[in-house]
Amino acid sequence: MSDFQSRTQAAASGDTAAILSALDIELERYTVEIANCEEFSDTGLGYWQDRYRQKSFPIVTPLALDLVAAPASQAYVERVFSVCGDMCAGKHNRLSVNLQQRVFLRMNKKYLDQVG
Repeated sequence: MSDFQSRTQAAASGDTAAILSALDIELERYTVEIANCEEFSDTGLGYWQDRYRQKSFPIVTPLALDLVAAPASQAYVERVFSVCGDMCAGKHNRLSVNLQQRVFLRMNKKYLDQVG
Protein backbone atom coordinates (compact mmCIF):
# COMPACT_ATOMS: atom_id res chain seq x y z
CA MET A 1 0.00 0.00 0.00
CA SER A 2 1.41 3.40 -0.95
CA ASP A 3 1.86 6.26 1.47
CA PHE A 4 -0.94 8.13 -0.31
CA GLN A 5 -3.37 5.21 0.00
CA SER A 6 -2.63 4.74 3.70
CA ARG A 7 -3.12 8.46 4.35
CA THR A 8 -6.37 8.45 2.35
CA GLN A 9 -7.67 5.55 4.44
CA ALA A 10 -6.66 7.34 7.62
CA ALA A 11 -8.46 10.44 6.35
CA ALA A 12 -11.61 8.37 5.79
CA SER A 13 -11.56 7.50 9.48
CA GLY A 14 -12.11 11.16 10.37
CA ASP A 15 -8.61 12.00 11.65
CA THR A 16 -8.19 15.73 10.92
CA ALA A 17 -4.39 15.56 10.73
CA ALA A 18 -4.62 12.64 8.30
CA ILE A 19 -7.16 14.51 6.17
CA LEU A 20 -4.88 17.54 5.94
CA SER A 21 -1.90 15.35 5.16
CA ALA A 22 -3.78 13.51 2.40
CA LEU A 23 -5.02 16.83 1.02
CA ASP A 24 -1.47 18.21 0.95
CA ILE A 25 -0.30 15.13 -0.96
CA GLU A 26 -3.17 15.41 -3.44
CA LEU A 27 -2.50 19.08 -4.07
CA GLU A 28 1.21 18.38 -4.56
CA ARG A 29 0.41 15.57 -7.03
CA TYR A 30 -2.00 17.87 -8.88
CA THR A 31 0.64 20.63 -9.08
CA VAL A 32 3.20 18.19 -10.48
CA GLU A 33 0.67 16.82 -13.00
CA ILE A 34 -0.25 20.30 -14.21
CA ALA A 35 3.42 21.37 -14.42
CA ASN A 36 4.31 18.30 -16.51
CA CYS A 37 1.35 18.61 -18.86
CA GLU A 38 2.24 20.69 -21.89
CA GLU A 39 -1.23 21.11 -23.34
CA PHE A 40 -4.78 20.33 -22.29
CA SER A 41 -7.04 18.91 -24.95
CA ASP A 42 -10.13 18.91 -22.74
CA THR A 43 -12.29 21.37 -20.87
CA GLY A 44 -11.86 21.95 -17.16
CA LEU A 45 -15.00 19.96 -16.46
CA GLY A 46 -13.80 17.09 -18.67
CA TYR A 47 -10.42 17.07 -16.94
CA TRP A 48 -11.96 16.72 -13.48
CA GLN A 49 -14.54 14.17 -14.66
CA ASP A 50 -11.68 12.01 -15.94
CA ARG A 51 -9.89 12.38 -12.59
CA TYR A 52 -13.12 11.41 -10.83
CA ARG A 53 -13.47 8.24 -12.91
CA GLN A 54 -9.80 7.38 -12.37
CA LYS A 55 -10.05 8.21 -8.65
CA SER A 56 -6.83 10.18 -9.04
CA PHE A 57 -7.67 12.91 -6.53
CA PRO A 58 -10.43 11.55 -4.26
CA ILE A 59 -10.43 14.55 -1.90
CA VAL A 60 -9.96 17.44 -4.33
CA THR A 61 -12.05 16.18 -7.26
CA PRO A 62 -15.55 16.62 -5.72
CA LEU A 63 -14.72 20.22 -4.79
CA ALA A 64 -13.22 20.92 -8.21
CA LEU A 65 -16.29 19.47 -9.97
CA ASP A 66 -18.58 21.72 -7.90
CA LEU A 67 -16.52 24.79 -8.72
CA VAL A 68 -16.06 24.06 -12.42
CA ALA A 69 -19.72 23.18 -12.89
CA ALA A 70 -20.88 26.53 -11.50
CA PRO A 71 -22.43 28.73 -14.17
CA ALA A 72 -20.05 31.32 -15.58
CA SER A 73 -22.91 33.71 -16.23
CA GLN A 74 -24.74 35.98 -13.86
CA ALA A 75 -27.83 35.88 -16.03
CA TYR A 76 -30.10 34.62 -13.24
CA VAL A 77 -29.09 37.44 -10.90
CA GLU A 78 -29.55 39.98 -13.66
CA ARG A 79 -32.97 38.52 -14.40
CA VAL A 80 -33.96 38.96 -10.74
CA PHE A 81 -32.79 42.60 -10.83
CA SER A 82 -34.78 43.12 -14.01
CA VAL A 83 -37.92 41.71 -12.37
CA CYS A 84 -37.32 43.98 -9.37
CA GLY A 85 -37.05 46.95 -11.70
CA ASP A 86 -40.27 45.96 -13.46
CA MET A 87 -42.07 45.57 -10.15
CA CYS A 88 -40.95 48.96 -8.85
CA ALA A 89 -41.66 50.92 -12.02
CA GLY A 90 -44.88 52.44 -13.24
CA LYS A 91 -48.22 51.00 -12.19
CA HIS A 92 -46.70 48.11 -10.22
CA ASN A 93 -45.29 50.39 -7.51
CA ARG A 94 -48.72 50.92 -5.99
CA LEU A 95 -49.23 47.26 -5.08
CA SER A 96 -49.52 46.59 -1.36
CA VAL A 97 -47.48 43.35 -1.27
CA ASN A 98 -43.81 43.89 -0.54
CA LEU A 99 -41.21 43.64 -3.28
CA GLN A 100 -39.57 40.47 -2.02
CA GLN A 101 -42.83 38.50 -2.11
CA ARG A 102 -43.72 39.85 -5.54
CA VAL A 103 -40.33 38.94 -6.99
CA PHE A 104 -40.49 35.47 -5.43
CA LEU A 105 -43.92 34.85 -6.96
CA ARG A 106 -42.87 36.25 -10.33
CA MET A 107 -39.70 34.13 -10.48
CA ASN A 108 -41.60 30.96 -9.48
CA LYS A 109 -44.70 31.51 -11.60
CA LYS A 110 -44.05 28.43 -13.74
CA TYR A 111 -44.09 26.21 -10.64
CA LEU A 112 -47.26 27.85 -9.33
CA ASP A 113 -48.96 27.29 -12.70
CA GLN A 114 -48.11 23.56 -12.50
CA VAL A 115 -49.66 23.25 -9.03
CA GLY A 116 -52.77 25.29 -9.70
